[in-house]
Amino acid sequence: MINNCSILEERICQECNRVFSVNPNNKRDRLRKFCSGTCAKRNIGKRNKGRKHTDEWKQKMSFANSGVNNPFYGRTHTEHSKHMIIDGNSQHHIDRLKDVQLSDTDLEILDGMMLGDGHIDISQSSLSGRFCYGSCFKETILQVQKALSKIDFSPIWTGVDKHSGNSEYFIKSHSYKFFRDHHTRWYNKDKTRCIPYDIRLTPLSYYWWAIGDGKPLKYGLILCTERFSKKDCEFLISKLESFGFSCIYSENTHRIRLRSKSAKAFLMWIRQSVSIGEQYEYKWNQCRKEDAREQD
Repeated sequence: MINNCSILEERICQECNRVFSVNPNNKRDRLRKFCSGTCAKRNIGKRNKGRKHTDEWKQKMSFANSGVNNPFYGRTHTEHSKHMIIDGNSQHHIDRLKDVQLSDTDLEILDGMMLGDGHIDISQSSLSGRFCYGSCFKETILQVQKALSKIDFSPIWTGVDKHSGNSEYFIKSHSYKFFRDHHTRWYNKDKTRCIPYDIRLTPLSYYWWAIGDGKPLKYGLILCTERFSKKDCEFLISKLESFGFSCIYSENTHRIRLRSKSAKAFLMWIRQSVSIGEQYEYKWNQCRKEDAREQD
């Protein structure tokens, strides 16, 4: 009986230079150039980098696999197999999803951003969500990344604001399980934005709302609330009034306006707790005629 171990031949992997053994009497083994399938695929990827199929080849393959030539032509999954695929993919997806525990401060920031320029996209499977944010200032996007440092974000990209036509910076988080729950908090079944009953309203959350949707006026401060219902706006007004700020709801513009003295107090209240970004100092240094009569 021949001992196969005595006829093994050592080779050097052409990808990672690792030494591996082959059996020269085995045809498949004899042709091996790589120590593993991973190295083989990595080498193929390097050799194919920048190469593309020609349009002629694509058309040829499309024709060859169309209609009755398609191996799946006329075949369908049974209802049992469909459910097995859905359940298997869902569980596999859930196991792979990221999750993280946010602190109370993180949640205050997130709620403030959602009042302003933030929004959450839900996945097609409804198992996860992604947080998105847009701003005309790149510095703000960098501050979002820093403020929500526990969350991983995709690279920043530049787009055009559909309303103003100006350049704008955007960021989107990776998919997380907990954003699915926050999507349920912030959106109705018809996907319209709503105010959650457990919203966290602090100087920090008001800061992110003010820099996103706050517009300073000579006689006050406007907080844009067009996306919310009148009932939601009245809820927000009650919260502002609980902190001692006087404000009204405009039926025509569907916005909340803080009266002049309250606007100044509101902005000073935020400044005492939050470091204001330089790009937003103009909102805090706005010149107002404090002694002028209120125009309601």
